[in-house]
Amino acid sequence: MPPTIEDQIPAAWMQPAAINQVVGYIRALAVRPSVKRQLLRQWALTVGAQVDPELYKYVAGVTR
Repeated sequence: MPPTIEDQIPAAWMQPAAINQVVGYIRALAVRPSVKRQLLRQWALTVGAQVDPELYKYVAGVTR
């Protein structure tokens, strides 16, 4: 079962202003790129953050 934001993201980062910390944290996780994108999407929806579409590629480690 993939990790959830409650399992992975520290509670102090559950606010839109923490986007840089969250992206760095998710990017360092040892999970598939699709799971990383899903975690960022879940976090953004939960805290009401606007995420640049390029960050979804970055967080997953996509370098095209």
